[in-house]
Formats: sequence, C-alpha cells, structure tokens
Amino acid sequence: MVEFAVDSMLGRLCRWLRMLGYDAIFFRGYESDDELINLVYKSSRILLTRDFQLYRKALKYGVKAVYIKSGLLEDQLKQLVDDCGINLSIPMDSSRCPICNHILRRVSLNEVEDKIPEMVKYSSNDFWVCDGCGKVYWIGKHWRDITYKLSKIKLKSSL
Repeated sequence: MVEFAVDSMLGRLCRWLRMLGYDAIFFRGYESDDELINLVYKSSRILLTRDFQLYRKALKYGVKAVYIKSGLLEDQLKQLVDDCGINLSIPMDSSRCPICNHILRRVSLNEVEDKIPEMVKYSSNDFWVCDGCGKVYWIGKHWRDITYKLSKIKLKSSL
C-alpha cells in the first residue's frame, strides 16, 4: 500500500488518508525543505505538498511528490485518486487513527463501555480503539457523514 509524507499545509488531508487506511506521516516544524526532503527520501514515501517550490525541489532530488493543487479536501482526495490510485473506501479492519496514525483495533462493547457515551452503547455494535492514543471510535453520525462525503467524491471521480 502507498505510504505518504504530508507537509504542514495538509493536516486535514493527512487525517482523512489515515481513516482510509493509508500510512500518512504529518511533517510539521522541520528546520528546512532540505531536511524534510531527506526524511521523505529515507522513508520511501510520497510527499504531498501545497508548496510548489518544495514539490519541485523534491522531484529534483528524486523524491516522489505530488503537488496538491486545491485547498478543498474533496478536490485533494479526487486528485489523489487520479494521481496515486488511492481507494476512497474505509477499510474496517485496517483503518488508522486520524490523530496518531496507529492501526485501529476492533474491540467489543465490554472493552470500551466505560470510555463511550451512554447512548452509544445502545446505538452501535462496532467499536475500534487506538492503542497509540487510546481514542475510541464507533459507527455513528460522524462516520455516516464521512462515508457520504467519500461517495460524493467517488461519483465525481467516475464522471
């Protein structure tokens, strides 16, 4: 599966890539473009950036890079479908934590019932926990909103 290195201008895109199951490292606070390019080169990832100069410099040094043209998440994801062939489906057993990038682990209600709101115990049967940061996820309204947005992007991509 494709792995990404995402620059500091694309934090939201990075979180969505993680939900889609892609290993996406978020780079912020690096000293220079050269330092970032070197880190990405060593990790054999694809650099995603909105910085055109960084994009050109990365290509010059043999780093795979994609210049993200739009500031809109929907357009960014569509571009990655076209340029990198990413899949816009959330893999239920290999999705990653949008916060820390660890792979989520499916768990039972018993394992998380003290960590979720009372009403969720009765409205969802599917739960995941991140062993990296401890966050708990479940299928609810937010998940349905995400899948709806992804289906709209898929529809646009097929036109």
